[in-house]
Amino acid sequence: MADNDSAPLGVSVWALWRGAEISGPGTFELLAGGVHVGVNPAGPDLVIPFDALDGARVSLGHLTLYPSNSDVVELSGAAELGEMGRHLRARACTLPELTLALRGLGSPRAQPGPDHDRYFGPLLAARRAAQRASDPSGRMAAMRGTALEAELVRVLHAFAGERYPASPPDRRALEAELDDLAAPVRISLRRLDEAARAVSAAPDDTAFVWWRAWAAECRALFAHADACWLAAIPALGEAPQPPKRFWRWPWRQSQRGDGRAPAPVEEFLS
Repeated sequence: MADNDSAPLGVSVWALWRGAEISGPGTFELLAGGVHVGVNPAGPDLVIPFDALDGARVSLGHLTLYPSNSDVVELSGAAELGEMGRHLRARACTLPELTLALRGLGSPRAQPGPDHDRYFGPLLAARRAAQRASDPSGRMAAMRGTALEAELVRVLHAFAGERYPASPPDRRALEAELDDLAAPVRISLRRLDEAARAVSAAPDDTAFVWWRAWAAECRALFAHADACWLAAIPALGEAPQPPKRFWRWPWRQSQRGDGRAPAPVEEFLS
């Protein structure tokens, strides 16, 4: 089901809405930005944006909505409700915009080039995989903090090794400096995994609240990564520059899975 409006589905409605009990035949439909419940023949139209829903309970032929105002809306009587409820979860638990506010990613001040691409590549590949995922679990799996942390450390230490291939003391000193600069990013990645576990353990009636907390950690992660790169530019610039070579980055190649050459960063920004 695409993100456009669904066709109205005939259902039975029972709700506690703004202090009043409502019941009767009605309709339910998914909108691009929320849900609409109509109650016939002269009942109210309930329009609830996704960001005003705390959660939803889905079962065969039954869907319960938990708006943020502590009301409750129960729908029943249609076998399609289970499938529509799963689509509702997918629409309510989307990935937020993560790069629009960044000052360094792709900008001239961030000195775009091979090192810039290698540093941001894993995050952008993870974001792209999360956008392709069709459900909340797949989106969280694509943004797994442990994998991204290991890739961050690998890339930063590779920078140090390339600049000081014959001087272990200088290499270790640059690694330590880069590790210090990356500390907020690593903390953010661990908080992201903690938030993902909280989403997985959340009860149905607050699952969307915990999802939004996870999404906030995603935004914080990209902000910390952006600040880390800008802070690392002077340290990398003061060290001897590695010889230019063609980099075949395995992370990005594996994300494609179709044998084509890795994509430039501009593709990940699209």
